[in-house]
Amino acid sequence: MDSSSPLIENEELYLANSKFESYDELLKNVRDFYYAKGYALSIRDSSKDKYVKLQCDRGDRLCIGNKRKRNTGSRLIKCPFQIVGKKGIDGSWALNAKNLTHNHEPSTDMSGHPSFRRLSSDDVQSVKNMSLSGIPPRQIISSLR
Repeated sequence: MDSSSPLIENEELYLANSKFESYDELLKNVRDFYYAKGYALSIRDSSKDKYVKLQCDRGDRLCIGNKRKRNTGSRLIKCPFQIVGKKGIDGSWALNAKNLTHNHEPSTDMSGHPSFRRLSSDDVQSVKNMSLSGIPPRQIISSLR
C-alpha cells in the first residue's frame, strides 16, 4: 500500500488529530477505529501513566532477553504495524504513527482475532453470578448468546 492512498491519509489524519482524556479511552477508540478497517491491535508495551505501544495482533511477540522462541505454528506473521500513544503534560493522550503498513489483508471475519473473542467485564461478572447461583454451563452459554 503506498503512502498516497486515501486509507493511509485517513489514518494519518485520525492519528494526528486524536486526543484522549485517558489511557482506557485511547485504547477503546483506537481499537474500534481499526476494528472497522478489519485489523485488531494488541498492546506490545505500556506504562499506564506514560505511554502505550500498540501493534497489529498479527505482529511478533515481544521477546524478553535471549529466551529462545519455540518453533510453533502461529497466526503471527511479523506484521510491522505499530503506533504509540503518549500522555502529554496537560494529561491528555496523543497518538504517533511508527509504522502504518500491514503485510497482510484486512480480516473479513474478526472472530479469528483472540481479542474479539474475549468476554466483556459485564459478561464475566454475569458468568460468575450465574455460576455461583448453580446455573449449568450449557444455560450460561446460551444466555450469553
